[in-house]
Amino acid sequence: MTNVRCRRRPYAPHGAALAYVQATVAAPPADCALWPFPLDTDGYGRVWDGARTWPAHRLALILHTGHDPGPALLACHAPVVCHARACINPQHLRWATTHENIADRRLDGTTARGSRIGLAKLTEADVRAIRADPRPASAVARAYGIGTSTVNNVRYRRTWRHVVAAEETRP
Repeated sequence: MTNVRCRRRPYAPHGAALAYVQATVAAPPADCALWPFPLDTDGYGRVWDGARTWPAHRLALILHTGHDPGPALLACHAPVVCHARACINPQHLRWATTHENIADRRLDGTTARGSRIGLAKLTEADVRAIRADPRPASAVARAYGIGTSTVNNVRYRRTWRHVVAAEETRP
């Protein structure tokens, strides 16, 4: 069973996860080194080192660089190089601040926004249609099963700012 997300704390056979991280750091592959054990609910590997549980990619970077910079820096996937949360290849990882990690997600296009958010009721096409619809907000809201404030937020670009009309993208 590989790369399965667990609701409970994921476990690997005793010592196997730590041995996998150490082997990956000692001889990093050319491509991603995907975590072969169960993943946590966020899609990351977890490993017990005998004293505490670590995110697998953080432990791999600590072993690779020889130091733990503490909670101020995150073990982040290098932008453009790797998008796989389950990857622990130290050549795909780097130390970065939270703001740098957010900037990387925007650069890579992996930020959850718009219809990529699980609970979103609208799609980008719906947003374009709502903005072009001349009817009152209450009528549009009923048609899409949303509130009038949501319609107004879409129309005045308080939300869904990243969605542009087709004619806005032409030079």
